[in-house]
Amino acid sequence: MMLDVRSPVHRKHLLKSILPERAHEHHALLREIFMLEYDLRKREWEGGVEEQAFFDEDGIDCDDNIYHAAFLLYHIHDLEDVELMWRAKCLNMDVGTMLDIENLLGAGVAATLEHMDRNNLCDAAARIRKEFAAESSLRFARWERQMREYFYGG
Repeated sequence: MMLDVRSPVHRKHLLKSILPERAHEHHALLREIFMLEYDLRKREWEGGVEEQAFFDEDGIDCDDNIYHAAFLLYHIHDLEDVELMWRAKCLNMDVGTMLDIENLLGAGVAATLEHMDRNNLCDAAARIRKEFAAESSLRFARWERQMREYFYGG
């Protein structure tokens, strides 16, 4: 079956097929999926999308696509993805609470803060400074393991 990136159901299948350690091979696709998911949530929040857009004909939920794409972008460590993910995190309450701030920190806390300061992302930088006063590799390892189990199973 040919997968169409315009379909949330197909995006779910595409995301499932990309392992975190191979995410860098699909960077452009992951950015495209993330933006499509962002646009879908923006339209939903504005009342332009029905809830069934997040389910396939068998009732499979595609609502996690944006979070799964963010998790994979985290593994690419590209600071250019930070602003995109921060914009999504600020989109609405649903995405804001469910999109883990850790997704923005793939390049490390210090490098991300430096990038945010250079690019005038003051609110994001303040939030990260508050939550990550001391970068803990153990915290990130635990978070990565939990996300991997969630998206790919035990």
